[in-house]
Amino acid sequence: MQNTPTSTLTPDESQLKQVKNAAGWIYAIAGLSLVNTILMLAGSDRQFLVGSAITQVIDSIGNEIGPAGKIIAGVIDLMAGGIVIVLGIMASKLKSWAFITTIAIYSIDTLLVLFAALATEAGRSAWLTFAFHGLAMFYIVSGFIAARKLRKTQAVKVQEMLSEPIL
Repeated sequence: MQNTPTSTLTPDESQLKQVKNAAGWIYAIAGLSLVNTILMLAGSDRQFLVGSAITQVIDSIGNEIGPAGKIIAGVIDLMAGGIVIVLGIMASKLKSWAFITTIAIYSIDTLLVLFAALATEAGRSAWLTFAFHGLAMFYIVSGFIAARKLRKTQAVKVQEMLSEPIL
């Protein structure tokens, strides 16, 4: 696919671009969650807005347990990050189940962020995190819709090819 303005993309190219964009968001969530884990376990109070609240809860529990808990939390976070990366790979291959799984997990994660924002006086950062979660969800859902349209288009093209007479 060439670098062309969006207005000149075919519908299939535009949908493929949306799918790749969604997969990029999924990869970013995995990567930033792992960076957040490293930052938290290193004792930093900084974090990225688009990471995973679930891994942050795991990290907090690990911190409370002590050194062994931190190691266990790190291993769990690495496994979770690996799973999310696989979901991104499968989403980029138009696999609906990968999008649905990601949407389900990140919806739960977004609810955790919302509850944390409502339950604490974390201030603006909690609401910014919630807003970024919403933005990520928007792009992931848009990618899911585009992937479904692409799969449907591909199925129609295959059906048309199969219905053509063989000479």
